Amino acid sequence: MVSKLWTMTSKERTEIKEIFREAILPFEVRIESEVSIIDIRLSDIDEHLKKLNGTMANHDKMLNAHIPGGPEGKRSIDQCPQNEVINDLKGNMINAKAIKKTIISAVAVTGTLFSIAFIIYRLLTNK
Repeated sequence: MVSKLWTMTSKERTEIKEIFREAILPFEVRIESEVSIIDIRLSDIDEHLKKLNGTMANHDKMLNAHIPGGPEGKRSIDQCPQNEVINDLKGNMINAKAIKKTIISAVAVTGTLFSIAFIIYRLLTNK
């Protein structure tokens, strides 16, 4: 089989290239669309985090004004009447970071698989 690969005619090589192009094209389109979707979702997450950061800043101002200990940082979050809400916000921010890392890892794996397929294509087409 290997010797047949090296003795292919130019027409056979062209046919194999076309077969691979047709096979790889849907993967390229899918990867590009997935990356676009991921970019949109990441920008949505960033916008949400910006809103959360603004809310946290407002809470911090309120805490500095109303809870004993003041801006010197001597107060404890346990004194805050919104302790549970703040802890939920922290949990949401941690979850958003985990989701972002998972999406980035998925993109990296997809890119790696595409690279491997491309290398195999190049090896088989003798380029």
